[in-house]
Amino acid sequence: LTRLGGLELEQRRPLAALPLLTRARTIFDALEGAQPFEAVTHFGLAQALFASEGNSVRVRAELRAARDLATADPELRAQLDAWEAEQGLAGH
Repeated sequence: LTRLGGLELEQRRPLAALPLLTRARTIFDALEGAQPFEAVTHFGLAQALFASEGNSVRVRAELRAARDLATADPELRAQLDAWEAEQGLAGH
């Protein structure tokens, strides 16, 4: 689901990505501990929400979750930092 949502984002279809990424997040939320691709799911969901809603509380919550889960993944953290800067969200 995360990958399918990511493909929708790559095709600039954030509204199509939202239900896929939301479902993936729901599944992750039901599992114990951090799961592979969980941080990527939160990041993708933040991107889809931003594209459809703009700068919202939900976007920031998903970014925080992605950042918290990506502590051991410097590449993903760099992607988060770059995307936040591009969107004007860095430091907020």
